[in-house]
Amino acid sequence: MIVSESASQVPATVPMLPVLADFWISAAAAMPAADAQGFRIIKQRRYIELTDGHFVQVAKDPVTGDWRAMLASELVPSGPFLMPDQHRRYWYPKDSNGAQKHTGVDEDDVEAFAPGPSSVLSGRLISQASVERRVRALYPELPDDKVIGFIGDRLHSDPHSVLVRLEKESVALREELKDWLVNARSAHPGSESGLSAEGLASQRQKREQFSQDLQAIWCESVSGQGFADHSFSTFIDFSGELPHLSVRFEWVTELVLTARNIDVSLGRFLDSFPNVRYLILESVRMEDFSPAIFQMRDLQHLTLNGNSLRLSESSAEGLSRIETLTLLDLRDNPLGLAPPVGFMQGLRELFLRDCAIDEIPSGMERLPALTRVDLRENEIAIVGDELFDIPDTQNLHLDLRDNPLGVVARQRITHYLENASLDRKVQIRSDEDSLDVDDSSESSDSSDSGVESDT
Repeated sequence: MIVSESASQVPATVPMLPVLADFWISAAAAMPAADAQGFRIIKQRRYIELTDGHFVQVAKDPVTGDWRAMLASELVPSGPFLMPDQHRRYWYPKDSNGAQKHTGVDEDDVEAFAPGPSSVLSGRLISQASVERRVRALYPELPDDKVIGFIGDRLHSDPHSVLVRLEKESVALREELKDWLVNARSAHPGSESGLSAEGLASQRQKREQFSQDLQAIWCESVSGQGFADHSFSTFIDFSGELPHLSVRFEWVTELVLTARNIDVSLGRFLDSFPNVRYLILESVRMEDFSPAIFQMRDLQHLTLNGNSLRLSESSAEGLSRIETLTLLDLRDNPLGLAPPVGFMQGLRELFLRDCAIDEIPSGMERLPALTRVDLRENEIAIVGDELFDIPDTQNLHLDLRDNPLGVVARQRITHYLENASLDRKVQIRSDEDSLDVDDSSESSDSSDSGVESDT
């Protein structure tokens, strides 16, 4: 069982063990590239890069022959033992059994933390200053008062595990974005083949800006202890596929991406945003539904406009099961299939303009909250019985303009409206001369006719 004691109970004979953060250096910008062994050599001194992005000087321990962190003022290294990863790119602390530990601070030195200048666990000490340094390294823009608040809110019980996880995420995000920036051009050579040198430079700069925006929104996890609502909204001016990241932005609840380049594709970018409630993607190519959308359990507003999206029977079924939706907007997509909406009990607005569908979405008659349906510019010629099961007292506006409605469909709509109750609120809008109604109905916008002309 783990027991923590206050700093005042620390025996005077217990030494303060070295913490890897105490050996960080601030000369990273001037570092040369790593050699085959992972060393960066300056004036015969060896430096290595840790998984959290910090650098330390190292030297061999004269007794064990292993590499240890050292201070510039030391002749014999006194810091934690270190070892490289399998690619000899980054270095980790090493325990007595030779196991690798993916953290910027030796796990043996950080097993518990309590407020105060230091804490003790089985004779092992950790200073609050070391924890603060690690937090500031993760969030360099965080004010001092927020650093203290973060430590109190997030690190009061298990600081080591939380910091290790965050440091791993930070490193993973930087490395994955770095790889994406390197591979973006080679993965989509055709999209940049006609660009000038200036255009290529502009594309790279815009990708780098997008990368920086993602890292900035990751840092916002500090606010609200990582559970507050955040919005990520940006324009995409570069070409190619968006990055696939292992980091999950669980605190982002609103995601808005607007592409200004026709060669932008979604890929698996949405995998990193599981808790989105408001999703808006405009002109981001997505020929089939991203499976990640079906995993967004709290999704309320789904807007996918101009995404070259087509519905298969399986994706239409998956879409129909997003029961939390209150707004569904799929305008300007060649869907081919009308999505069934009967399970979306809270759906209020449905926009399917110019979606290459030839029927009214099934299930609309089971949606009492539905108030607006836009089905303009489709291929709807036949109207099924379900439409006329909608209570005429429901406050619903249905727009069927620019559809090739057949004679039977027009007659059925006219009959439905003319035989509605005096309390009728349903309005069905069609082309000015498409319904077989009398002159007074055609020219009226009143609720008596339920038909609104284009004028």
